[in-house]
Amino acid sequence: MDAAENVGRMYLKGMDVRQIAKELNLPRKEVNAALEDFRGILRRSAESAVDVRDRVMDIIFESDESFRMIIDEGWKTAQQADSAGQINSKVNALKLIESSTKNRADMLQKAGVSQDSEIVEQINQTEERQEVLIKLLKEIRSEYPEVAELITRRLNKIQTEVEPIAIESARDE
Repeated sequence: MDAAENVGRMYLKGMDVRQIAKELNLPRKEVNAALEDFRGILRRSAESAVDVRDRVMDIIFESDESFRMIIDEGWKTAQQADSAGQINSKVNALKLIESSTKNRADMLQKAGVSQDSEIVEQINQTEERQEVLIKLLKEIRSEYPEVAELITRRLNKIQTEVEPIAIESARDE
C-alpha cells in the first residue's frame, strides 16, 4: 500500500508513469500496478465517504423530522389546552414549541445545513405565524357557520391533515 500511495502522490503531482518509474527506479509494469492499486484505494475512500455522508444526512433528516413532529404536536396540545381552559398545559406546550424550534435551528446550523441563522429564524417565525393564522381561521369558522365550508377548504390546502367538511343542503334548512 505504501508503494501505491507514493506512486499515486507522484502521479497526482503531474508526473507520468515513465517519470515515476525513473524516480523510484522501478519497472513501468510495477508503477502501472501500483497506480491501479492507488485508484482502487481512492474509489474505496470515495465510496465510504459517500456512505458516511449519506448516513449523516439521514440522521439530520430524521432529527429534523422529529423536531417538526414535536413542534406540530406541541401546537395541537396548545390548542387543545386553550380550548379546555388549561392555561398551565398551554404554557408548557408553548415552551416545548419554543425550545424545540431553537434546538432544531441549532442542529441544522451545526450540521451546516443552514449557514445563516437569520434564515432559519425567519422560517421558524413564518411557521409560528402560520399556526396563529390557522387557529384564527378555525375560530372564525366555528363562530360563523356560513363561511365554515369555505374556510375548511382553504385550510385543507395548507395543512397536512385534511379536515372533514360538513355540507348542509338547502333542504335541511
